[in-house]
Amino acid sequence: MAVETLNDIELNVIDAQPQQATNPATLIWAHGLMFCTAADVESGLFAWKKTQQQHRVVRYDARGHGESQVTPDPADYQWQNLGRDMLAVAQHSGADKFVLGGASMGCGTSLMAALQLLNSEQKEKLAGLVLVIPPTGWKSRKLQTLKYRLLAWFSKLRLVPALLPQLTQNKVIAGFLHKSMAYTEAVLLRYMASHKKEAYFPILMGSAQSDMPAQDELKNIDVPVLILAWKDDVSHPVSTATRLRELLPNSEIHLANETRHVDLWDQQIAEFLKQL
Repeated sequence: MAVETLNDIELNVIDAQPQQATNPATLIWAHGLMFCTAADVESGLFAWKKTQQQHRVVRYDARGHGESQVTPDPADYQWQNLGRDMLAVAQHSGADKFVLGGASMGCGTSLMAALQLLNSEQKEKLAGLVLVIPPTGWKSRKLQTLKYRLLAWFSKLRLVPALLPQLTQNKVIAGFLHKSMAYTEAVLLRYMASHKKEAYFPILMGSAQSDMPAQDELKNIDVPVLILAWKDDVSHPVSTATRLRELLPNSEIHLANETRHVDLWDQQIAEFLKQL
């Protein structure tokens, strides 16, 4: 764990390098909204036990999250700007090739970062994408945007931590995981309620101002893409994942409807990286 100053902000970066990496491409990983690298691991959803044995994985806390610095402007937290932070982490890693990946907000961040990279002189550095539990997007984004705006204004009244259990019950993770992995949801709720008070408003409002990239732009991302999604979660509808599969020309998708399917994600990501 190390705090690095990137894009004029201090970001908490964790760089795990195995002794013998089987693939020169480094995975740059971004977590979900109001979570952090520690929540990923402690919850058990993204502990990276398989992936980190074979591949270099660079994880980081997004601005305003975990141990990273808070900035007050909601625009900083729009996915396109979080994508710039992600590319700064990728460039700082020194990797010649990297795979951009993330869950939920991190998925949106990865897509934005990929498009920015492909429109630059360093587009050859992008080796692939790992898109996990894609969030609401396009038409389905409108209702989610309203929820985030309401939560943002509630945060001004210091009500967000108290409201989270009621507002997110059965929706923090997929319903089948809520039933079988109560500990996972409890961990995620605890981390969601642990942010610095000044971080809630810009984080939530920035998410309310965000959406998936234009669908025509996504058709230009021709690198290998792994899409992992789960059923029974209104905040991460399968419709977004399947639409991404249709738009991204070199993509594959795996849908989970049982806990054991999610348990396989770490291995599936490791195998995907190995194939690259």
